[in-house]
Amino acid sequence: MLDSKDATTSGFSEDFIKASRGDQSSITSIAFVAIAGVFLLLRMFTRGIIVRNIGPEDWTILAAWVCSLGLTICILFEVANGQGHHIETLSAEDLTSLQKALYYSIILYQGALVLNKISILCQYYRIFPGKNIRLAIWIMAGVTGVYGFWSIFGNVSMCTPIPSYWNHTIANSHCMSNTAVWFSNAAINIVTDIAIFLLPMPALKQLQLPKKQKIGLMLVFALGGFVCLTSILRLRALHDVTKSTDLTWENGPIAYWSSVEVNVGIICASLPTLKAFAMKFMPHLLNNSSNAGGATSSNRKTATNMMKSRTKNATVTEIELGNKGYADTDALDPNRIQVVTVVEQDREYASDSNSVNSQQKNITGGRPASRGPDMV
Repeated sequence: MLDSKDATTSGFSEDFIKASRGDQSSITSIAFVAIAGVFLLLRMFTRGIIVRNIGPEDWTILAAWVCSLGLTICILFEVANGQGHHIETLSAEDLTSLQKALYYSIILYQGALVLNKISILCQYYRIFPGKNIRLAIWIMAGVTGVYGFWSIFGNVSMCTPIPSYWNHTIANSHCMSNTAVWFSNAAINIVTDIAIFLLPMPALKQLQLPKKQKIGLMLVFALGGFVCLTSILRLRALHDVTKSTDLTWENGPIAYWSSVEVNVGIICASLPTLKAFAMKFMPHLLNNSSNAGGATSSNRKTATNMMKSRTKNATVTEIELGNKGYADTDALDPNRIQVVTVVEQDREYASDSNSVNSQQKNITGGRPASRGPDMV
């Protein structure tokens, strides 16, 4: 970057030289990747230690977070080389280093998005056994795979040869239109976000559940709507860049909205997997939720005792809720992940282990119900 003296003699004011959006990018990126990392650790602990059933969706979301961490490092490198400053105040060396970091950050951003989508689709596939929804999941996975290949390959080969992306002195180089590639990727990204967000809703509507519980489940899966919102906000920042000649100044909002988008996706994908963690370490939260709506003190005591019984005993009364209701044989299959509900009998003696076992036999036809893994 030009020093203040050189820049001022070139006609720039001191305020113009010092103006920067870089801190917004660096602080926001660090904060969100750290928060997403905490949720990821809780997810891996829940799936690996509590539920003991780590699946491909967990490893995929871990890979997405690694890409997000790489994106954050690239953003910090961009800020160190002038991102967020006015382009007129930057040296040629700063611009070269900044554009090189930008090149890799775009690839990591696209990789994180695609891996996040694949993780969510794997999660859907594990939860919903219906033939139609699984076919829809496969189709959506194929669309996501094609989109992922294009978005990553398109950005890798943006310029030929590749170094000409950041080194404009290379002769006989050719680059695709940034605007065309960026907006096509952003549009497909938003469309696939909305499709993945809506995909499980028909299956959830068919579940044999009380209305409030069904709405609660739909809200859990609707967390992807936050990702759609951040994608749209990033698209607005992208539009501002295409209308500006001060690219390094306008690129700041794109950088931090990109980080917010991928990390919010990781957080939203991880939240539904933490039910077992909450049941083990924060049962009072679920207890309070189950007693909402004016429950009596006796009911509260019963619910608390039932929760204690769940955490201490290996068997819990559970029923699979498939598209057609209860599937007895499937509920006893430990290799399948099922959407389940807990059936409780609201009596004072419910905390007694013999009473609980008696309830289980009545519900499952004389056989002990399988505890199985958590909902997701």
